Amino acid sequence: MEKLNNSRTISPLWVIGTYLLCLLLMLLGWHVSNGYIETGEKINTNKTLTSVGRLKADQIQWYLADNKNGASVVAKFLENPSGQHWLMHQGIKAPAELNRLAESIVNLHQHAKLLLLDTDANIRLAIGSGGVLSETGKSIALRMMREPIPFTYQIYFGDPSEPDIPVLETFVPIMDADGTKSVGMVVLRDKPVFLFNMMQTWPTETE
Repeated sequence: MEKLNNSRTISPLWVIGTYLLCLLLMLLGWHVSNGYIETGEKINTNKTLTSVGRLKADQIQWYLADNKNGASVVAKFLENPSGQHWLMHQGIKAPAELNRLAESIVNLHQHAKLLLLDTDANIRLAIGSGGVLSETGKSIALRMMREPIPFTYQIYFGDPSEPDIPVLETFVPIMDADGTKSVGMVVLRDKPVFLFNMMQTWPTETE
């Protein structure tokens, strides 16, 4: 009987070993599960960043396209006979319809300024706040008249009257009645505060 009882005695070392083994298995399980969680979080974060990146890229493209569309509306208006006559003759007062159209585009989209240039890049009409066109702006306008395509120039300090304020300018050529050559240029100027705010704004709550 005594021999039987001794055979059922549990060694303290076995208990300690079993406890340590269970603890090791628990730690291993926690580490593995934590790794899966971290991997899942990384995957979700990468997906979020990719989605936000695409969203911001689409917003920037929309913003630039909207500027080109606004300038193109004015350029298209100036393809009519009265607009062409006004562009070709210095000293003639701008058509009232042109003033109203330019003012509505500037006010509706809160642009800083809209400039209408003749073939020598002289300003024929200016709507909005701010100063004149820089020499860089004039050279861009003249170049774009030779290659008549809409063009958005990089952000630069393009207003001599406000040399410390960056501007973003969109150039859209004004074509003649036949659509064969450019006879002027629409310059739509923005102070890119809206663009910067749009780029910095996160669409969801996040740290």
